[in-house]
Amino acid sequence: MTNFRLDTRSGRLLAAILSGAMISIAAGLNPWWPIAWIAVTPMLAAAFIASPLEAAGLAALTAVVGCISTTGYYLEVAGPIVALLAPVGRAVELVVAVTLTRRAVVQWRHWSSIVVFPALTAGFDMLESWFSGHGASASFALSQMNAIAVIQIAALAGTSGVVFTVNLFASTLAVAWYQRSGWGQFLTGYVVAGLWVLGALAFGFIRVAAARSEPQVPIGLVVIDTPVKVQADSIDTALWTTYKKAIDEAAQRGARIVVLPEKIAPLTSDEASPLRRALAAVAKSDQVDLLVGVTITAPDHRQNRAWLLNPSGATEADYSKRHLVPGFEDGFVPGRLKMIRIVQGTLTGIAICKDMDFPKLGREYSRQDVRLMLVPAWDFGRDNWQHSRVAILRGVEGGYAIARAARDGFLTLSDCYGRVLYQAPSSNRPYASLVAKVPVGTGTTPYTLLGNTFGWLALVLGVALGVAAPAVAARRKRQTADEKEEEDY
Repeated sequence: MTNFRLDTRSGRLLAAILSGAMISIAAGLNPWWPIAWIAVTPMLAAAFIASPLEAAGLAALTAVVGCISTTGYYLEVAGPIVALLAPVGRAVELVVAVTLTRRAVVQWRHWSSIVVFPALTAGFDMLESWFSGHGASASFALSQMNAIAVIQIAALAGTSGVVFTVNLFASTLAVAWYQRSGWGQFLTGYVVAGLWVLGALAFGFIRVAAARSEPQVPIGLVVIDTPVKVQADSIDTALWTTYKKAIDEAAQRGARIVVLPEKIAPLTSDEASPLRRALAAVAKSDQVDLLVGVTITAPDHRQNRAWLLNPSGATEADYSKRHLVPGFEDGFVPGRLKMIRIVQGTLTGIAICKDMDFPKLGREYSRQDVRLMLVPAWDFGRDNWQHSRVAILRGVEGGYAIARAARDGFLTLSDCYGRVLYQAPSSNRPYASLVAKVPVGTGTTPYTLLGNTFGWLALVLGVALGVAAPAVAARRKRQTADEKEEEDY
C-alpha cells in the first residue's frame, strides 16, 4: 500500500482501479483464487481517507472496472441490457457497502466495524442468489473453486459464508492500514478476524482430510457438440447412431449410468415416443441407466426434458427443466417438480444445466438425502470452466457428487467436497466420453438444514452496524465532552 500516496486524489483513484482490476481477475470466467483475498483492500483503504462522496465514487469505479472480464460474456449470453445492468448493480452494491463501512470505521472506530464490509457483501450475495433470474451463477464465491479447503465453508453457510470469509481478510488489511498509527484500538477485531479466517480454513482442511470412503458408482458421460438447430428426429439419423455407439462403448468400459447432454435434438410429440422407445432398447441392451436430454416442441410451447431410461427398458423418470435461461428459453415452459430416483442403489437427483445455478433447488435435493446428481447441460464454450464449477459448488453445499455432461463445455465428475475427479472437453471427436467410478456423497450438510440463515444474519449485522455507527459515535462524543466538563468543573 505504501507505493500509493493515498493522501492524494490520484493515488486514491489508482487504488480503486487496482481493486477493480483484481476483482475482474477474481470474478472472471477462469479466476485466480488468491487475488480475491486482497482485491478490495486498496479501494477500502482509499475510501477510509476520502470524503463520503469521493468514497462512493471510488466504489462505483471499482465495481465497473471489476466487470470488465465478464462484459463480453454477458453480451453473448444475456444481451446488451444485462451487460449494462450488471456493472450498475455491482456499483450500487459496492457503493452501499463501502459507504456504510466507511461510516463505521471512520466515525465509530470500534473493532467490530471490521466486519461491516464482509457482512454486507455476504448479505448481498445471498440476496442476489435468492432473487436473480441467474441464481448464484455470478457469486464471488466461485473465485475460490480451485481452493478446495476454502469452498468447504459452503457446506456450513453457502456462498455467503465463502464471500464473508474472503472479504473479512481484505477488510481487516484495509482497516489495519488505516489504523496503523493506533494499532491497539482495533486489536480485538484483528484477533477475531484472524481466528475466523484460520478457523474456516482449518475446518476446510479437516473436512477434506477426514473424508470417509463412500460407495462408488461407475458413471459414463457422453457428449457430441452439434449445431443449435441439428435435426435428429429418429434413432437412424447419424447423430443418434453415433450416440448409440458411444453408449455401447461406455457400457463396455464398465459404466452402469450414462449421462448425455441437454437438448440433443428438437422433437415433436409424435417423434419423441418412438425415439424414446429406441433409446430404452439401447439402455436395456447395454444394461445401463441412461439419461438423455431432448427438446419437446408443441405448437404453442417447448419443454427442455431429460428422460431416465432404466436397464429393463422402462422410463424411470421424465424430468422437465425448472429454471430456464432468460432470453434463450423464453419460449419454453418450466417444470415444477424435482425428480429423485434410486439409481444403481443410490438415491439420485436429476437437474438440467441452469437448475444448478440455484442454491434453493440444490437444497431441495439435499433435504431428501440425495447422494448423486445427474446433470445434462449445454454451456456457451467460453464459460466451460465457470459454469461447471457453479454446479460443483452445489455439491459441496448439498453433500452430493455430480455427474455433468455439457455440450460446448466440459464433461465433469466431482465429489461432494468439490474435487473434480475427472474432466474432459466436449470438443473431442467423433464424441467426447468419460467413464470412471465416482464416490457418492455424504448427504445432508449443515447448510441443508440452515439454508440462508448466515446470509440473512450477515446482512442484518452489516446494515445495523453501518447505520448505527454515526449515532453511537455522536453519543460517545457527547459523553466525552460531558466528562471533560465535569473534570474542568
